Amino acid sequence: MTPDGLRRTAKSGTPFGTNPKAKQFLNLESHPHTHNSSAGKASEQERFMTNQVSHMSIQHPYRDGYSVLPGLRKISENEIFQTDPVHYMRCLTEKQSAIKTQECCFRHQLDAACELDLINWIKKTYPAELTHSEKLDELVMQMHEDIIVHCIDESSDWMAYGHVCFPSGWLPQEKIGRNFEEIHQPVVGMDLSKSRQLVKSLIQHGPFERFVWSVVFEDAINFHPHIVREKFSPDDPHVWVKVERQVTVGFPKHNALLFLLNQYLIPEVQLDKPALCSAIENMSTEELAYKGMTHSADQLIHWLKSTL
Repeated sequence: MTPDGLRRTAKSGTPFGTNPKAKQFLNLESHPHTHNSSAGKASEQERFMTNQVSHMSIQHPYRDGYSVLPGLRKISENEIFQTDPVHYMRCLTEKQSAIKTQECCFRHQLDAACELDLINWIKKTYPAELTHSEKLDELVMQMHEDIIVHCIDESSDWMAYGHVCFPSGWLPQEKIGRNFEEIHQPVVGMDLSKSRQLVKSLIQHGPFERFVWSVVFEDAINFHPHIVREKFSPDDPHVWVKVERQVTVGFPKHNALLFLLNQYLIPEVQLDKPALCSAIENMSTEELAYKGMTHSADQLIHWLKSTL
């Protein structure tokens, strides 16, 4: 499939609340919170997701400006997974599309015992009933998160596993087997001098969460670098902030660190435009280039100010 074809596939998504595929999967027309009288027909999966999931707390990290500092917050175990039913089904639908057009799963020296413990932990902890499987790849396709496993030993650390359907402009196959410092080398302004100590700390003292954000100009959560991205159009502006919630869970027994990556979009009507404008204005030339806004920043700032 051509890059243009990939983009058409990625653009097929609609906002969470109106995604027709999500409605079909979740049977939202019979959801207990809608007007439909056939609410009793809701599936077991739907009722489970509705009643048990810790619903997403929408964060606006751009309010704190742009930063590559870790910005870690210690969280409790019941905060690890956050979603809502429609977002959950959108991610599952788009994962099925992604695996048809891009390589998503990679592994490098992932210990079998570590993998088994990861599988058992996911099946025990995940707030939705997963189809029985003893394969990590199959379980991740039933989760709305992408996952990465990073391992460390006496002399090195490396990305041991990645199941990533929604990369934010990077190729998972270029990161697998590399150490933390090498993986994050392209990130402008990031201090990597103590990356090994950071990995050790995350394994021993988590779980933690942090957020990263980007301005995007289409309703999409998959920003694989082979997909042509929409550009900002001042004549027909469409603006979202894409937020990646990163949760790290340590498995000290295996010297392994699990990353859970959840993508969500903040639409224009929910944006704090003064804060977003300030964040973009205070980004350096190098930071704008890294975020793909070298040519759009001035027009975007002008548009944001004109809509206040």
